[in-house]
Amino acid sequence: VPSMSELIEVLEKEGFTHVHVSTPGPLGIMAFVAAKVLGLKVSFAYHTDLPRYAYIYTKDENLEKFLLKLFVGVAKLSDKFFVPSEYYRRMFVAEGVEPNKVKIFRRGVDTETFSPDKRVEDFWSKRLGKKVKRVILFVGRVAKEKNLDTFMYVAKCFPEETFVVVGDGPYREELEKKKPKNVYFVGYMRGEELAQAYASSYVFLFPSETETYAQVVLEAMTSGLPVIVSSEGASREHVKDYANGFIATTKEDYIKKLSLILSDENLRNSMSVEARKYALSLDMR
Repeated sequence: VPSMSELIEVLEKEGFTHVHVSTPGPLGIMAFVAAKVLGLKVSFAYHTDLPRYAYIYTKDENLEKFLLKLFVGVAKLSDKFFVPSEYYRRMFVAEGVEPNKVKIFRRGVDTETFSPDKRVEDFWSKRLGKKVKRVILFVGRVAKEKNLDTFMYVAKCFPEETFVVVGDGPYREELEKKKPKNVYFVGYMRGEELAQAYASSYVFLFPSETETYAQVVLEAMTSGLPVIVSSEGASREHVKDYANGFIATTKEDYIKKLSLILSDENLRNSMSVEARKYALSLDMR
């Protein structure tokens, strides 16, 4: 990490006209300040809901409010403040940021890598070493902010079904100690293996309430999976209730909506088609 004087010198000598801050770490904040000192245009990207994360880990509402105010201040001082979804655009505008400063940066999904065609009939049976009929899948970082406790709660209510967590993280060890028998942690998957994992599953259950965009939800949808997501955060922007998935508000709501999909194959199949159709509209090519 360079010193502030070194960073200012580089920006000045090389003739930079604009600074874009992608991550609010030490270098990002330093670059933001350097741009202001030099009178350069500056843009800032909000990828992660750090204020909410801080609350989840500390239960300190004052810390959450402080961090939100900090980001609001940065947004007001930026020429452009980029957010991944409409949910967060509305949030920052509601906090007093000028609407014309807050822009949504659109993202898509690789619809060739992720596809229903990647389905392998016995994928999960081989992977888990047991006969598996259908899998309720979660993909993501295994951390408290992903609300995996709700995933575990739902799994306990469907003991005959198989629930799989793809990914790893700091909360895995604790969850494995208290998980029900029908939940399996399989660690990281990438590339073709991950594409097959999605396509070979039955439903994607993603209870995270802190998503700023939810890329994994799109990956699941383009793989032909109906999705059940939280009403909090940006995941819901991809989902139309009873069309390509469900939006849930409580643990009991997750149970009710998963039950609807598991008990009605026609509903599941129609949601699969609509999920894929929606994802194709966001093809990043």
